Amino acid sequence: MKPRGPGLLVVGNLSITLAAGARYILCSWIVLQRSGISSAPVWLLVAEMLPGLLFTRVLGALIDRHDRRRVALAADTVRVVALAAVAVLSAVRGPWVGALVVFAAVMGACDQLSTPARTALLRALVSDEALLAATTRISMSTQLGTLSGVGLGGLAAARLAPAAAFTALAGCYVLSAAVLMCLRGARTAPADSTTPEGDPDGPGSQPARAQLRAAGGLRSPFVVVVVLSALLRTYNSLLPAFADSVLRLDSQRFAAVDAAFAVGSLAAGAFLLGRTANAPVQRAAHLGLAALAGCTALFALSGGFAQAAIGYAAIGAGFQTMTLYQVRCQDLVPLHHYGRVFAAFTRIGTIAVLLLYALVSVALTWTGPVAVYLLLAVALAALAAVQGPAAPLPPPAAPTAAEGTQPTEQTR
Repeated sequence: MKPRGPGLLVVGNLSITLAAGARYILCSWIVLQRSGISSAPVWLLVAEMLPGLLFTRVLGALIDRHDRRRVALAADTVRVVALAAVAVLSAVRGPWVGALVVFAAVMGACDQLSTPARTALLRALVSDEALLAATTRISMSTQLGTLSGVGLGGLAAARLAPAAAFTALAGCYVLSAAVLMCLRGARTAPADSTTPEGDPDGPGSQPARAQLRAAGGLRSPFVVVVVLSALLRTYNSLLPAFADSVLRLDSQRFAAVDAAFAVGSLAAGAFLLGRTANAPVQRAAHLGLAALAGCTALFALSGGFAQAAIGYAAIGAGFQTMTLYQVRCQDLVPLHHYGRVFAAFTRIGTIAVLLLYALVSVALTWTGPVAVYLLLAVALAALAAVQGPAAPLPPPAAPTAAEGTQPTEQTR
């Protein structure tokens, strides 16, 4: 039977990223207003990260042991119930800061389940040749959803009662769950029914270390994805201080610079559509890292609104390099190991984000955002040098007999 395309998963991803962007803005605004503490929104970020730090092995085992579609569907169901509960609480007694922090932790745990499960679904539903284009579409939908969600979250905070806003967000996850229900025709369970602990070919108790060793150590694409993911959040956290203290932009121009990132990312994504992750494309990916380093340096030295907008758009385009490395990571991980491996790297990425936040905070007390951006450019240049144009590409993981020779053989 002809493999399914990624269209349904793209729609679902657009829906949940829109809800995530709006949820963060809405909850941050409520927590800030209710507590009167300027750093209160950080509580939400920490609460969302905790499940990925504390329950990595449990969440990864759940994903590998059970049907991935049902895991993602269960995560969406819990999200709907949590949002409905917060909506009722908001209608009865008003939003409560403690409840929103707990709510953020629940949503973070659902994200840790949903994201690897959906990645495994994508791998099962498209052919190897279409994987790059499908992953690019997912990345573009993430940019569109996040950008739209942030704007809608601000609008909801200003115009809607909290109960109505949370109810509307629940509708986004209902749509995502409906999309997953439409995937009934695909066999999305793991390749075998053994538990992760009883899998002799599994990555063991340290899946990240085993996968790094099998994929080339420091030249592994997993290293690039973890570093770029951590840097992406750091760029976003630095932008307000840079726009205010260095560029002296008002709120509208700051929003325009922020939006330029998504524009550049979408333009680069459109360029990647229709291409396959063949060896020449993968070998050229290191040029994207070098270009991203250069664009970061130029952005740090920009002297006005126009230069900053163009520079940030170029940075957004450069971050699409991560899509190429994400596809390579998907190629290297056997489908029945997805949950454990990607949950482990999610934990590493979370730790990397926290460390970078701490380092950036210290750096900002000694210098300004310009110097920090330049340091990030140096770090990216070093990463590109480690990868190098001649970095060997490890062969994709050999499929097991239960998986077959192509991911598309898991559809029926």
